[in-house]
Amino acid sequence: MRKILLAMLYMLSTVAMARAADAPIVITGAWVRASLGQSGTTAGYMNIENRGASEDKLLSVAMPVAGMAHLHESTMKGGIMQMKAVDSLALKPGQSLEMKPGAMHIMVMGLKSVLKAGETVQLDLQFEHAGRISVEAEVRGVK
Repeated sequence: MRKILLAMLYMLSTVAMARAADAPIVITGAWVRASLGQSGTTAGYMNIENRGASEDKLLSVAMPVAGMAHLHESTMKGGIMQMKAVDSLALKPGQSLEMKPGAMHIMVMGLKSVLKAGETVQLDLQFEHAGRISVEAEVRGVK
């Protein structure tokens, strides 16, 4: 009985890995900055790759531990860092996007609790074609 159970678990994990490898949108390296004190805001980052044959769009982001999350882009203009909201993010086939500090990122507002380094939080990304993709993001300390 134990061997049958182990074989079934192995087959299920193999199917899950195959589905992830075949998925048109692949998200890696997701992390969120730990919150400072009682601050209700933070930012999230990740790598998004479109391995599909057609363009897709990231339409929205949600985070269960926050009131809202928005796509934002930081740019330098006249020696001043500016941040603006972005409605959606198009990804052409084969295109990758690295969300990182000082560039494209997820602005998280209305945190329901303090985020501490070492924890993980869920991010829900809504794509036009790929649908909803949930990822676990590591909470990293402020450096």
